[in-house]
Amino acid sequence: RLFRQPRLVRHHPAPLINTMKPASGNLILLLVCFCCSCSEIAACKSSPEALKPRYIGCYQDKEGSPDLERLAGGDGLGTGRVNRKLCDFLCRGSGNRYFGLQGGGSCFCGDSYGRYGSVDESSCDQNCRGYAEEICGGEGVNSVYEIVLK
Repeated sequence: RLFRQPRLVRHHPAPLINTMKPASGNLILLLVCFCCSCSEIAACKSSPEALKPRYIGCYQDKEGSPDLERLAGGDGLGTGRVNRKLCDFLCRGSGNRYFGLQGGGSCFCGDSYGRYGSVDESSCDQNCRGYAEEICGGEGVNSVYEIVLK
């Protein structure tokens, strides 16, 4: 035969991890712990709380000039339903120091926060659409976390 039968090749989108720059050598451990229960992973057993983000508080945001400058995930961005763990993963992989959850479904990353001041904790009143047991900010306010590296 002179011509081969064309092969059907499935296209798979590139995994999210390929588009992110690791902030530290812990990215692989983070990915493993993110995808699996830390209690099942030997490498995670030594310090399961080591990479857990630290909650800072509820902070005002401003449309058009957000307090945390980069929208990293949320409804309509192809990242699925946002929760604290996913937002931490997205912002940590980009090398940011802080992340904020807003409106029950948006994730913002940045290296500073608090430009518009803190607000009462009762303003952060919306459950995360990705995990209803967690609070993901409120209308125009962020639940802000510090990304813990060690």
